Amino acid sequence: MGSITYGQSKDLLVPLSPELLSKCEFSVMYDTLQEKKKSVNININTKPQQAELHLINENKFRLQFVHCVRTVLETMRQRIKTPTTTNEQSTTAIYRLKALEDEMKHYADNGDAFIKDLLADLTGQVQEAITREDWFKKWGVHFLPSLTRKFIESFGSI
Repeated sequence: MGSITYGQSKDLLVPLSPELLSKCEFSVMYDTLQEKKKSVNININTKPQQAELHLINENKFRLQFVHCVRTVLETMRQRIKTPTTTNEQSTTAIYRLKALEDEMKHYADNGDAFIKDLLADLTGQVQEAITREDWFKKWGVHFLPSLTRKFIESFGSI
């Protein structure tokens, strides 16, 4: 998890099914200047509030977006470096983007502004950056890493 300073928070997302969640116990062990091996037990709320679910969905989609865009970016870079590479990896990466788009549309239909904006990025310039190789070489290769950094940095500042 890394270090944190006093007053700083750190979020950790652990994907668990609801059945497994009720059986898990979590504890955090840490050192302070005054005390070594301090421990805190964490109780998991198995019935989260709607606001918590909303935040969880936003962060889930943010991280899925970054992962998918970076996967497509690396696939496109490989295609340019070695043009004899098959299109199978490219097709798989684009299929993942499409699946994410479909899932995000479901949540965006519920009026979530953040996810609508994320979806607009995904269906707009991300799609444009990867649909034509000349666009990817000209600006997509620079734009996509910048976009994913933006979402990683905003995740870190929550």
